[in-house]
Amino acid sequence: MRRWLATFALGLFCIVLKGLLPTLLPWPACPDLPLLLVLALGLHWSGWLGGFGIVVALGYVSDFASGSLLGEHALLYLLTFTGTALVSRPLNLRGHSVLVLFGALVTVIFAALAVGLTVLLTGSAWPSFGWTVDLGIHAIVNGLLTPLVSAAVAVWMMWLAGGGGVHRPVEIETRPEVL
Repeated sequence: MRRWLATFALGLFCIVLKGLLPTLLPWPACPDLPLLLVLALGLHWSGWLGGFGIVVALGYVSDFASGSLLGEHALLYLLTFTGTALVSRPLNLRGHSVLVLFGALVTVIFAALAVGLTVLLTGSAWPSFGWTVDLGIHAIVNGLLTPLVSAAVAVWMMWLAGGGGVHRPVEIETRPEVL
């Protein structure tokens, strides 16, 4: 329960930062920290039920904070968490460049689904071409920050589990080949 509450508090902090950053930077340069946290949780969280609960709760808080359709972020965070967890099982998403590409791709898919849901449910118009360019810049920013957030969440999980630090691999000595 401690791990869940501490990670939820971290998610709330990310939501507050997401709301604060656009006052300091233009929107395309602002990372979507809650989305990156959900993506990292999909990579590092153990246990489906607790993960589902945390991302849905963060989604509802994001919906209230952003004024979007109630349940929109909850659904999209749930899809992001589940998709990341399922894709990371057969694929190795631990490399830096792979995480950059994956983070940028998830950002674009997330935005497309959010806009699609909004257009479908409210009847509003599709965004202009300028929004697409801004989304590309935003996806690059998110992609570049994905490895950093993923590593920070891995350390966070180790700390909450009582590991106290970063997991270091066991070194195995090798013998020189005898001819």
